[in-house]
Amino acid sequence: MIRAAHRQSTVAFRGRAGFTLVEVLIVIGIILLLVAITVGVAVGLSERTEIRQTQSTMAILTAAVDEWRLQSARTLTYGKEGEPCDNNERYEIEQLTGAGDVATFEDALRTTDIFFAVLSRNDTFREFIARIDPQFVVRLDVGDPPTGDDPLDGELDHLEDADFTESFRILDAWGRPMLVILPGRTFRDRPCPGESESPDVSDGLDKDEDGTIRTPKENVFGVARNRRLFFVSAGPDEFFGDLFLFRSPSEMSSLDDDDQRDFNRSQDNIYSERIQIDEARP
Repeated sequence: MIRAAHRQSTVAFRGRAGFTLVEVLIVIGIILLLVAITVGVAVGLSERTEIRQTQSTMAILTAAVDEWRLQSARTLTYGKEGEPCDNNERYEIEQLTGAGDVATFEDALRTTDIFFAVLSRNDTFREFIARIDPQFVVRLDVGDPPTGDDPLDGELDHLEDADFTESFRILDAWGRPMLVILPGRTFRDRPCPGESESPDVSDGLDKDEDGTIRTPKENVFGVARNRRLFFVSAGPDEFFGDLFLFRSPSEMSSLDDDDQRDFNRSQDNIYSERIQIDEARP
């Protein structure tokens, strides 16, 4: 009698010991969901940390530029003001780069190199640069002979041509160089002597809200406000995209796939200042 009861108990226990396929799949699904949530939270925290690191670097750069401006009693953002009227397209930094009406990343990087080369001649500015985490600062020694595996071999001719011996590239948290975008010089509403119309008007230059001309780089990387330069990072996706493609929501459907991709890439860019966004373009 006891043995029979024991056998029945054993059989009953064995019957309850296994899991059905459905139960196993449910458990696996729960585990995968928890892993996905954990990974997502970790990635989100990491990305926010990287954004804060980049913003902190930008804050130091902005303070450095403001201090340089106070000490120098001048600015590099407006270029040559007033007369003579024969310099209507470029301003000081652009003249040193030899840039034309282009706004590629490479051209903006050359402008940024020249910008840091000019300001790094100031001891106070260099003291500010020293406050930035060294992993985000790349020193450009123009006079050093290139080596066979030098990634900058041939890329610093614009500095050498302008007689600079060194500069810096400041990286964001994702290892990409940040760019400086300068506002254009003051828009000339009045004509030059001996002319009936302002060359800025006749050349069809755009006038921004702060009274400066719109530059090609501002079209692509963002428009400066209040005549203040700004720094921009490509953000987590490491692509700057193209803000020139910004349109009102009703016009976004007119963009082709490539334009839509470039516009989307610009949406996670990080800026040191608020930028002007045009609500629509013709």
